[in-house]
Amino acid sequence: MSYSARLLFPNGNPFYIQDTLPISLFYKRDVTFNNSTTTFNLDADGEAPYIYFIRMDNQQAYAYQEINSSSGQRYIVSGLPTNTSYSFNARIYCFGLAFQTPPKWGIAFWDAKGRCILKNETVTLKGLTKTGASGTAGKVDYLNESVQGKVAIIPERTGQVTYRTGGASGGGGIAGESYATSCFYDSSSNTTKIKSTLASVPSGGTLVTSNGTNYMPAYIGCSLYD
Repeated sequence: MSYSARLLFPNGNPFYIQDTLPISLFYKRDVTFNNSTTTFNLDADGEAPYIYFIRMDNQQAYAYQEINSSSGQRYIVSGLPTNTSYSFNARIYCFGLAFQTPPKWGIAFWDAKGRCILKNETVTLKGLTKTGASGTAGKVDYLNESVQGKVAIIPERTGQVTYRTGGASGGGGIAGESYATSCFYDSSSNTTKIKSTLASVPSGGTLVTSNGTNYMPAYIGCSLYD
């Protein structure tokens, strides 16, 4: 950089590099999923790149991201694997590359085009960690971890099962269901359970194949953003 202020981390590394934009918290939102509301539209702006994290208040709940084939925007699909009638709550954190609204009072940094890129109120993405995996590689139960504290994960599919709808005796057709990420915070033990959960195999269905994606999601510590 030529002439301006410089921000440094405690270890001396530069926080902001010229001509870049920090990844910052765009929104956090509490959503109730139920039989009527099974999806949530994520993208606030179709042009800017975003990254999403989620945690849920039900240990059986699952969530994964999908793309709208018409608009190209992403949304979260969520639900419970076994209940025909359900309701649970989730908190969604959205981070992205977005210019900031200048503060009424405070400190702000601007780029050469006069756009606010950072201010004293900006909450940047930090504390990103990748989960391990205690299951068997290639299996749908590959992800099964407990993390200390309250965290939120990047939701995604974790596998796929196919089953025969006519049961073991044959008949019927072949159908498929996805495994997806589950992220449940247990306040009694102050741990978050991150695992792979099956959407649903209807009663009477017979498993044919089961394949996992070996997905290990990144997660954030929620205390940094709540």
